[in-house]
Amino acid sequence: MFVRARRIEGAFCLIRVRPPAIRALPLEVGASSMACMDAHGETKDLSAVPRLFAGVLLIAALGAPSCGSGSGGGGTPAATGGPAPASSPSPPLAAMEVDRLPELRWEAPGSAVSYRVFLGAGALPKEPLALTSQRSWEPELPLDSRAEYLWRVDWLAEDGTVVEGETWSFRTAVQILVPGDWPTIGGALKAASDGGTILVRPGIYREAIDFEGRSVTLRSLEGPEATILEGDGSGPVVMFQTGEGPNARLEGFTIRGGESESGGGILCRDASPTIRGNVVTANRAREGGGLYCERSSAKIEGNRIEANVADAAGGGLFASECRLQIAGNDIIGNEVEGPGEILVTGGGAALFRSEDRLEDNRIEANTVSATDAEGGSGLTALGAGLYLQGNLEAKPARLIGNRIRGNEAVAEGRAIVTAAGGGVWCLNTVLDANRIEDNAVRASSTPVLEEDEEQPFAGAGGLYLGAGSRSTNDIIVRNTVHLGATEPSAPLAGARGAGVLVEEALLVHGTIAFNEIETTLEGVRRGTGLFGREAIVINTILWQNGAAAKELEGEALDVKYCLTTEPFPGEGNKSGDPELRSDTNYHLKQTSPALDAATSLVPGGPPKRDFDGDRRPQDGNRDGQEAPDIGADERTE
Repeated sequence: MFVRARRIEGAFCLIRVRPPAIRALPLEVGASSMACMDAHGETKDLSAVPRLFAGVLLIAALGAPSCGSGSGGGGTPAATGGPAPASSPSPPLAAMEVDRLPELRWEAPGSAVSYRVFLGAGALPKEPLALTSQRSWEPELPLDSRAEYLWRVDWLAEDGTVVEGETWSFRTAVQILVPGDWPTIGGALKAASDGGTILVRPGIYREAIDFEGRSVTLRSLEGPEATILEGDGSGPVVMFQTGEGPNARLEGFTIRGGESESGGGILCRDASPTIRGNVVTANRAREGGGLYCERSSAKIEGNRIEANVADAAGGGLFASECRLQIAGNDIIGNEVEGPGEILVTGGGAALFRSEDRLEDNRIEANTVSATDAEGGSGLTALGAGLYLQGNLEAKPARLIGNRIRGNEAVAEGRAIVTAAGGGVWCLNTVLDANRIEDNAVRASSTPVLEEDEEQPFAGAGGLYLGAGSRSTNDIIVRNTVHLGATEPSAPLAGARGAGVLVEEALLVHGTIAFNEIETTLEGVRRGTGLFGREAIVINTILWQNGAAAKELEGEALDVKYCLTTEPFPGEGNKSGDPELRSDTNYHLKQTSPALDAATSLVPGGPPKRDFDGDRRPQDGNRDGQEAPDIGADERTE
């Protein structure tokens, strides 16, 4: 093969090493002469050039721009000093389980202007399959399943020089194409073996599918925008209910038009599949409009769960007795509207007896609504963004690094009504580094004065932190509680904790600011920033939460090392401006009184990281001693 191409003293030289036999490019060789055709078609006499050096034949065309190269099929892979061939193949050399419709990619020197792509099963074809100016290429037809392919890329320079590439190889995966190998997805699933992959071309597929226990990857070729699974309203669109594990994968589809009692879009019962990169939208169920999971450890990652509806619980997602991994999803615009339901929960998601972990999700603009204009009693709407009941008999649920924004819980009727947890309503849940903002709770009714309890009641505009829960490093800002009554006097009405309502729980290193209670009723506001019962609040900032009420109130409330707008009794507490960087940037300025003012004596131990993941504690005030800062931020500069 060619191993070097370069110009020496005005000549373009090619060196070919092919031991033990030696052959030249097309040229005339005589007993006492050697010749080569130059670029102008003229024969050059090379007899004066030394010809053989230790088995290497040197061919030179003095003064010619090229010799033995150009538009022909020859090439010149690199050696030291020569032009480098194409490199960095993708799929990489000897790759296994490559898609049958792969994208071939490579790198090449900057002098390359076009590329010849050779691809064949078991052997390279004599002619290239493609000529492209891009450093990538995709075959139009699917490759054979479970076959070894060889491929090569030759690049062409502007002067016509061809640099032959190395031969690479890969082996294709066991894959079924729909349509192609099978006309329907359901048929392909029945034909697939464990470990196989089904690739689905763009289109709308009007069928309900069941994995039936198979460990198969079902993946679209061009993503959810182009590949739609559409139900007919007679049941879930996709079902996992035969013990499927994480190797049963659903990737890259829009799933819409499903309707059932449990799980309009996806039903996952006694199974733990991987559900990744899908759009789940426009589905409906009594529980779990988008997805329903029961006794599952499914991975639900990178999906968009949007505009689904449930009648009772979990507009986007419902789960019971699960250990789900819910990460990187957008859970947006889902609804629990509750016609005829007394209790409605979890506009975005409702998780019961949960050991689930929710991390880095965006949970926005979900609603939960309990309304009854004709009467009824005890209408309750809880957890517009999330409703979480951690498993009290095992591990708690975990809510880590989520953004929970613009959700709304509404309860309206002619009797006792309750709305709470505009952002999150939780029991036995561990929260860390969440941002809970711009959520709202609305409650309105005709009071029933003989009743003992607060009614109507609205509370926890941002977060309801219930028994057994712990909140650390959470930012809870600009949440609102709206309370109304049709009677001008409502002595039993209550509005509590526009930012946070804490009961039998612990809140540590929070930043709670700019929350508000809005009502025309007198004497009902309590704890605009935080209201607590039998609760502990440590190392927390409360700043400018409402102008018409005390921002921090409660019963059996233990508050320590907090920085509040107005003075509040308790060990280590301060009052004053925390000097946040802005109304939307909750990091601390260098002059903040919160720096190094917190305590490390926290039940269960102090956190080692802050909201941003920065190490805690540090020497924020630069006095030479490390101590934690009050609030969600630990200053690092």
